[in-house]
Amino acid sequence: MRRTIVTESLCLLLFIGGCGQKPAQQGNVTAPAKDYQGQLTAMGDAERNLVFLRAIHDAGWQCEQVQSSAPRPAIQDSPAWKAVCEGNKEWAIQVGKTGIAHVSKEEDIEALKGR
Repeated sequence: MRRTIVTESLCLLLFIGGCGQKPAQQGNVTAPAKDYQGQLTAMGDAERNLVFLRAIHDAGWQCEQVQSSAPRPAIQDSPAWKAVCEGNKEWAIQVGKTGIAHVSKEEDIEALKGR
């Protein structure tokens, strides 16, 4: 019985103690700048291909295995990579300053250049 009273009293004090306090300030958190292009360049082929496979899948595209990858000319002034999957499916992968990857079909990028 005594434990119940102490527990109930403690809960009541915590509840009352929280009244009238302002909520903690919430703000945008900025991620520290990283050299994602440098990290990709420094990776071995197998590791980089695995990163690109994940980016392709996360973008909703199909690829069983990235067979090769290499830097490609920039897309809209953004550094880019070319990844080749089975069946010679080619993907253009832009990795921005925040590390977010944008995946496009290489043929779509080439078609835009022809316009």
